[in-house]
Amino acid sequence: MRIGILLLFFVFGAVSLKAQHKNLNTKKDLEILKSSEEKIIEIKVLKDRRVMMLNVSCNAYMGSIMIEIYDPKGEKKEKFSVKSHQNNSKATKKKGIVFSFTLSTKSASGMIDKVFHKPLEGIWKIKVMPQKASGHVSVSANQR
Repeated sequence: MRIGILLLFFVFGAVSLKAQHKNLNTKKDLEILKSSEEKIIEIKVLKDRRVMMLNVSCNAYMGSIMIEIYDPKGEKKEKFSVKSHQNNSKATKKKGIVFSFTLSTKSASGMIDKVFHKPLEGIWKIKVMPQKASGHVSVSANQR
């Protein structure tokens, strides 16, 4: 009886472990604060994956942020950019009174959903290139 239970546990445990390895979800976030420093987000793609669904979203509160996606061979697969809109501040003086207008900023956001069939195994790189920017970048990957 004990052997039957152990065997049953082993079989169902193996099936459960196999099921856990079918899908792999990864999520990474990057906060950018008044920066122009290039950052790299890495996603490791495992061997024999049939598909990778990649979602990259970007919010720019100030400045602009360019995103590029590279496969493990270094080939650029996609790119997009997001730029916030700013009005310049001005100050004028009339009859001894100073009128000043403050800087107003409108944030901008962008997103890309990309499906890669039979993605290359290895480290995929998402290059984040801010230009005097503050914002947030989020990367989600699902491998099957």
